[in-house]
Amino acid sequence: MLRLSTFLLLVFAASPAGAAVVTITNNTDQAVSFSITQGENPALDIKLPAGDTKAITVGRDPALTVTLTGKPETFQLDPYSAYIFFPNKNQQPAFQGLQLAGELPKPTDVPVTPAAVKPYPLTVHLLVDDAEPRSQASWEKALRARLGTAGDVLESQCGVALKVAETGEWKSDPKALDLVSRHESFELVVPAKPGVLMLGVMTRPLKADPLFGTMRSPWTSHLLMREGVPKTEGERTEMLLHHLGLYLGAVRTADPNSVMRLKLNDGRANRTNFQLAFDPLNLLVVHIWVEERRAGRSGTWDELRPAARDRLLVLYRTQAKLHTELKRVDGQAKAYADTLEILKLGEKVAVLPRPDLGSVGGEVPEGAVPVDPKPAEPAIGNRSAKEEGVRAVVQAILKKATELETLPVHERPVQDALTEAYIRTAASAANKLDEAVRVPAFLIGLGIGLDHSTILSNNPLTKKLCAAVESADERKERLAKLGTPTMHRRRDLCQHFAVSVALTEIVGAGLAELAGVTKELADMKGTSGFSFADLCTDLAGAEFAGRLQKTPLLDAIAKEFTVVDYVPDIKGLREGLSESRFEKDFGGITDLRYTQELESLRKRVQEVKAYKK
Repeated sequence: MLRLSTFLLLVFAASPAGAAVVTITNNTDQAVSFSITQGENPALDIKLPAGDTKAITVGRDPALTVTLTGKPETFQLDPYSAYIFFPNKNQQPAFQGLQLAGELPKPTDVPVTPAAVKPYPLTVHLLVDDAEPRSQASWEKALRARLGTAGDVLESQCGVALKVAETGEWKSDPKALDLVSRHESFELVVPAKPGVLMLGVMTRPLKADPLFGTMRSPWTSHLLMREGVPKTEGERTEMLLHHLGLYLGAVRTADPNSVMRLKLNDGRANRTNFQLAFDPLNLLVVHIWVEERRAGRSGTWDELRPAARDRLLVLYRTQAKLHTELKRVDGQAKAYADTLEILKLGEKVAVLPRPDLGSVGGEVPEGAVPVDPKPAEPAIGNRSAKEEGVRAVVQAILKKATELETLPVHERPVQDALTEAYIRTAASAANKLDEAVRVPAFLIGLGIGLDHSTILSNNPLTKKLCAAVESADERKERLAKLGTPTMHRRRDLCQHFAVSVALTEIVGAGLAELAGVTKELADMKGTSGFSFADLCTDLAGAEFAGRLQKTPLLDAIAKEFTVVDYVPDIKGLREGLSESRFEKDFGGITDLRYTQELESLRKRVQEVKAYKK
């Protein structure tokens, strides 16, 4: 059984939220006074300074009353939405909501009259590595002060109260050459504790590494920051606050005034009038995640209530849309939205396989997030240029299968040779396309053309694309003629490879790998069991796609593709592991035994002939 991702969603009763929030931003040059009324509570009078953003706790039907043009006006507000005061074309203050990328769920889970909400307590263990040259009294004073400044912003804007419960030292690995490797070492040396953020500060020098901090995904246990960079204390404080925002579920934003902006370490935090602040959309996001924690949920993606999940989906989509419209290259918000789309299918997701979610001073490092938004393809008839290209590749595979049917049985390629014939044919077809769509069409075309399952055709993320490039009748014809293409003489491995190739192009390498890992974790709860052979082939597919995205290899593939050159031998890899056997032998996906096995799979992939070159 082969599925995109295969965890069952944990279903929770629709327990009501304690309260909702709205964010109000004042983009005028003077303070604005207004009142919020809701339920039976007395009106809340607020004076919002110029340039400030405030998150306000509300109930189900809040209303805002403000005098802008000499007489009071009342506006009905929607919970979990963002609003802005701004100067209109006549330079008079006006009020409106920010347009979101979708419709928010109805606030039926929000009480009419909100209860008072106290700041959510977040316990922190503050740890420095064993290369720290300062005395504990010295480093603790400096780091507590920095964390205190960042914590004041979190409490006033996000409703999160940081508390440093313990301080100490951890032993870092001097052989780890980059921050991601140091993070993995940090997780192994410092065990996680429920509900506690393990905040590591690394002073051991690194060679060139663009990352300032690393974590896996929101609300995971460990966050690692580098000490000594950026150069000034103001910028270090902003960098810390940025990563604490990532921990709380915020994403990098196109808003240039936000602490979550793409380019940090730009000198702005050193200005006396600079205000550390979150943008309104990220404030909403953080408050939703905090509501889930306050309600007793763990903070993992799969434990989100459906209403919270759908609100986050709209907000992350909105951030991703802003990145695209402003031509900012960052895919974090889109990757999070894609993750929530997977959850809507009734499936579960895991934490990111590698702790590379961080930010840099300047451009976002390649590979830090799975997907970068791409400009829309020009339309050709009812299909985009890319859809036309994918269709050409799939049709080429169908044509090849039809031609092979005419050969005498003893002359037809079978198993691995059949796969090689199809992949060479697909590469030749892709080579005839415009350069802009050549590689994407080849990669997605393989996923559709070599797979006989409905992984791509039934998934909301890819269903529209599949329907555009192949009709139901065409698909039926292709499956009838395709035969049994294999890799290492196994049909399932050919499917794993092809789907992984397509997913890497569609959602990025990170989510493609995540889909493979979660599939195996789910299979170990069923009859087929966890297969390291399947996972190794998934990794090979992602590597294959990644190489083509960076290097012009289609000519070589069209002429001489062979399975053994691109897909490692699976001999010796364990399969059919039940849940109890996997737990006994590998512990879990954060256990050292599992991570070492995963790294051995990566090395096995890199050792095949094509990647050695």
